[in-house]
Amino acid sequence: VSMNVNKDNFEVALAEIEALLPTCSFVSFDEEMTGIHLSKDTNESIDDSVPQRYSKMRQVASTFNLIQVGICLFHPDPAHPDSGLIARPYNFFVFPDDGPPGY
Repeated sequence: VSMNVNKDNFEVALAEIEALLPTCSFVSFDEEMTGIHLSKDTNESIDDSVPQRYSKMRQVASTFNLIQVGICLFHPDPAHPDSGLIARPYNFFVFPDDGPPGY
């Protein structure tokens, strides 16, 4: 079950994350922005060198706004100790701070 985090439940989500973080196997992060491409010049290419890709993505990150951040904590699943994981996702709405209507 995921938690959509906004200003009203931020403290509850933060407490949960702080409690779960020490025992998780790993953490993943994701973010959503108001855009991902400035022009065809900033599109990713398989031929990009690391400095080229960094420069392109830096331009994009400097232009568009951050609207959502996702954090997911992964714990071993006691029901499947050899292969299972339990995912605990948290979606933080940054702008607008309440998220889409109905969240």
